[in-house]
Amino acid sequence: MTSIIKTKNLQTDNIKSIDGATAMTINSSGLVLPNSLICQVSATNTDQSISATTDTLVQWGAVDIDTGNYWDSTNHRYTPLVAGWYRIGGQVRAALGANVNSFFSMLIRKNGSQIHDTRYQFSSDTLSNSTLPIGTLFVQLNGSGDYIDMYCRTDEAVVIHDSGAPYVSTFNFELVHAT
Repeated sequence: MTSIIKTKNLQTDNIKSIDGATAMTINSSGLVLPNSLICQVSATNTDQSISATTDTLVQWGAVDIDTGNYWDSTNHRYTPLVAGWYRIGGQVRAALGANVNSFFSMLIRKNGSQIHDTRYQFSSDTLSNSTLPIGTLFVQLNGSGDYIDMYCRTDEAVVIHDSGAPYVSTFNFELVHAT
């Protein structure tokens, strides 16, 4: 049986799911505050070495926010237990020192398979110390084991997460549509 209540003005502080968990809140300013999954990890001044022409797992030193506790600091991967479409993005700080690179790639992988490559490529060795954005993408994760991690590849040895303050390397995830 379905009940329909017709009202001109509905006033509430919280909207709850069937099991009683708060799904979203409406604050005193009228802003709707959904309980959503977000995660951001970062690294600065950790000086991770990336060897030439080798896919290297990017290691993240700090968890800035993880509303679902789905970040695995041991394996440097995000494994959410909520199925849906996630927006993924970030940036990597790369210090090349005396070397100059022709290309630098940030490879996003899902369950170990590459699904995205943000590549900065030049006709000659012209890439120098930089903070390089990761191309933003949407990825569907099943909520029961799918994971995301990131690798870097470059044509010459490079150090990432150097002390290029105030610029830090970040990797972030946001559930934008549950399925």
